[in-house]
Amino acid sequence: MHKLTLDIFDNDPFNDSKYVKERLEKDGVKINPYRDIVDEEDYQEMLPEMLAQQDQYEQLIKSLNLKCDVTEFASSVRHCNF
Repeated sequence: MHKLTLDIFDNDPFNDSKYVKERLEKDGVKINPYRDIVDEEDYQEMLPEMLAQQDQYEQLIKSLNLKCDVTEFASSVRHCNF
């Protein structure tokens, strides 16, 4: 008898949000990605953008003398409509 299997996740580590979170932390990213990261190529493409955005947020926090963490700030900014 032929056995049919369906591999939904195909062992891609980017299907695991814990893996993505740990990888971002390891690379110095404190803010959440603005969308899902689907694979290594996508990760490498988004990493510089996320680090640049994080740097801009940190500079703004410093220039305005705000008493908040970059993670809190990024989360708040994401919910604002300009």
